[in-house]
Amino acid sequence: MKFTINKQQIENIVSSMQPFLEKKDASAITSHIYLEVVNNKLNLKATDYEMGLEANIDDITDYEDGKATVNGSNLLNIIRRLKNDNINFVPSFIYHIYYNHNLDPCKYHSHFPFLKSYYYIHYKS
Repeated sequence: MKFTINKQQIENIVSSMQPFLEKKDASAITSHIYLEVVNNKLNLKATDYEMGLEANIDDITDYEDGKATVNGSNLLNIIRRLKNDNINFVPSFIYHIYYNHNLDPCKYHSHFPFLKSYYYIHYKS
């Protein structure tokens, strides 16, 4: 999975997902944001098992389809430190988030809990 996206756009979305994430245990899958790229669209989901938020973005570039989960708090902290420009999400960027923050890199997307319904945000350019 890889994609390029505007920093401000992804920062706003990841920031809005923070209330939907587990806060007490950073290693729990519910502290992660689910990312999926399919056909030039990015789908992000966050849930704490009780409620969830889903966001879809239509305007990503340089993409390869795939799925991943990333700790939402760490992802937001890294995004905030970057310059206001486009961000390239590539596998090494995602592994950097895991390994440099002592997280278990085995939190695969298949472990992410899916709810029957989510609050929904759709972004278009």
